Amino acid sequence: MRIRTGKSIAFSNIGVEEIVMSTKWIGVSLALAVLVSLQGCSETKITAGVRDVTTPSGNNGVVPVVESGSTPTIPSDIPTFETTPEQLKATTARVIADAEARISTLSARPAKFMTFENTIRAIDELMYPVVTALNRIYLIQNVSQVEVVRDEATNQVVTLEAWLIGVDYRQELFDAVKAFRERNPSLESRTDLTKEDLKYYNELWTGYKRAGMLIEDESVRKNIKAMKEQLALVSTAFDTNIRDAAPMVGFTDEELVGVRKEFVESLPVENGKRMVNANITPDYMVVAQNAKLEETRKKMEYARQSIAQDVNQKVLAEMLELRHKIAVALGYANHADYVIEPKMAKTGEKALTFLKDLKEGLEPKFKAEIETLRALKAEETGVVNPDFNLWDWRYFQNKLMKEKYSVDTEQLRVFFEIGQVTKGVFGIYEELFSLKIEKMEAPQKWVDDLELYVVKDAANNGEVLGYFYLDNFPRPGKYNHFAQFGIVDGRMRSDGTYAKPVVALVCNFPKAEGDKPAVMRHADVETFFHEFGHGMHSILTKAHYSSFSGTSVERDFVESPSQTLEAWAWDVDVLNRFAADYRDPNVKVNPELVQSMKAADLATKGAVYRRQLVFGLSDLQLHMGANQNAAEVGRKTFADVFLALPEGADYTAGFGHLSGYDAGYYGYAWADAISQDLLTAFKSAPGGLMDSNVGMKLRREIYEVGGSRDANESVRAFLGREWEIGPFLKSIGIGN
Repeated sequence: MRIRTGKSIAFSNIGVEEIVMSTKWIGVSLALAVLVSLQGCSETKITAGVRDVTTPSGNNGVVPVVESGSTPTIPSDIPTFETTPEQLKATTARVIADAEARISTLSARPAKFMTFENTIRAIDELMYPVVTALNRIYLIQNVSQVEVVRDEATNQVVTLEAWLIGVDYRQELFDAVKAFRERNPSLESRTDLTKEDLKYYNELWTGYKRAGMLIEDESVRKNIKAMKEQLALVSTAFDTNIRDAAPMVGFTDEELVGVRKEFVESLPVENGKRMVNANITPDYMVVAQNAKLEETRKKMEYARQSIAQDVNQKVLAEMLELRHKIAVALGYANHADYVIEPKMAKTGEKALTFLKDLKEGLEPKFKAEIETLRALKAEETGVVNPDFNLWDWRYFQNKLMKEKYSVDTEQLRVFFEIGQVTKGVFGIYEELFSLKIEKMEAPQKWVDDLELYVVKDAANNGEVLGYFYLDNFPRPGKYNHFAQFGIVDGRMRSDGTYAKPVVALVCNFPKAEGDKPAVMRHADVETFFHEFGHGMHSILTKAHYSSFSGTSVERDFVESPSQTLEAWAWDVDVLNRFAADYRDPNVKVNPELVQSMKAADLATKGAVYRRQLVFGLSDLQLHMGANQNAAEVGRKTFADVFLALPEGADYTAGFGHLSGYDAGYYGYAWADAISQDLLTAFKSAPGGLMDSNVGMKLRREIYEVGGSRDANESVRAFLGREWEIGPFLKSIGIGN
């Protein structure tokens, strides 16, 4: 079985930024089959100290210390968060000790007394507290404002991941599952087991096979385990180096001509220069899209494409080498084939063919778009047929939007005050999925402006479905892109109640500037729709096993539901439900402006997707062979598929997907193709994008089932047919 260990699902806003950090999957066969049976009442009082740990509590079997102060009554599914290194260490020790005791009990049971409940489902039960602790500690690693806490969280993530990998090779657990399998050869005929039970069982056994446990040579198995443990260490180092990187680029005010005055004046000053952190996406984007001087854009682009390359080049080389060796030891040709086997694409070659075909299909449109942008540069610079470089792309794309399509993304920001956008997005999801979203007081905050919400089922007497945190703004030491972090996975408890999912949406929206409120770019609004879609996918789940909970679907499908919902950010009627000029709420978004935005978006869609294909193609290439130079592969792919990187830049060292979405970046285009077909159900419905009947069908057939059935089956259930690529090609300006 695949094991999700903590980790996040991050957003790829096509044409705005590559994804850095995403759901990290370690090839451990057991862990996302996890969940402890929670005991007790629906609410638990938290006092200044620790919970009573006599039995697994409402805190998902994990009982961290809370900060001193008041004694609020909070729902039992809301976790408390460790706030000191000592608490982090104690949590890790506690959950591992408890799991070890459960393993001893399970493995000591004679085969004749083994049942599905006390052997197969019991594995899910014993693993759940460990993975839940890892989820929470991984979040702490990425959001805590205290450096020593982040550092210790990193240490504990390493410890927990190593333990999970070790469990994959626990002979006593494997022997128990094998003994049960030998005594129960015909489970499919049992009427007391559901399809989801059987899927869990089959994936559990397949996971053992993929882990190498069916290999007879014990030395080979031990070597694979050791390599996986080392890979977990290296991957964590890779992630941490990207997170902690702060490439500061200094500019004079003259070098920032064209950039919004309020932004320039908000920047820190060192040695008389304004300092921009290239690792903070909104700051990078403002300069890349608006700086008039080419040298300024070039310096900014070099810094962006060189994140962590001084420390991560060797780390990445070791990651790639370990992955290849593990895959070969397990009988696969390469890491891509190993990773993609349980996905929709099934093989690395099929994924590669999909991307290459798309690259070739986009060639005429891409070339024409670059020539259009080159002409704009010639007009601005007075140079005939100028070179058109990577650092020119965002600036002249933005210029094209303003001049030809009358779209000024900076001017649009006044319509998207963050509070109104938040309220509006919530309202749309409420209407589509029959929900009620209510703000509540967070019992603990890792930052003062953290928000906590409860999601209720309006279609079922206000039943609580789950909870989510909003952490909106950038700060030092925080995860620096956009992602949903799973904290508590939904799952059916053994007492018949359902564990309520809890997630965090970790964002980096622009902060307020001067006396102006925090306002978003339109791309940020699209991001919000997307990330909130991930959150709802997690919260609306009804899967019985946490390994199938919400977004725990095939990795090349996981983005489809959220990518579908991005379309709502491009519909003027939807936008004007909440978008209004904060200076005069009576001024709404002009429909003609949205049409111009759509035309402008389509005008550079070929370039946007060719850039995305750089990441997918280089990712696959790096994982389909051995002894590859990642920097060279990255540079060559950028030059062949899009535009050449600045000399000396190595984007792969800062490409967090290579740690979490390895051999999986193709999945964004794959999932987008599916999402455009899912969207046709709304477009043909009487209520259009706000058709609640189609919305509820999306909820029932896609969101609620999660990974409890094959993604192809879920898509067929929603569409009533197999998915087709035609709507996707049409959406990017190819075909009719």
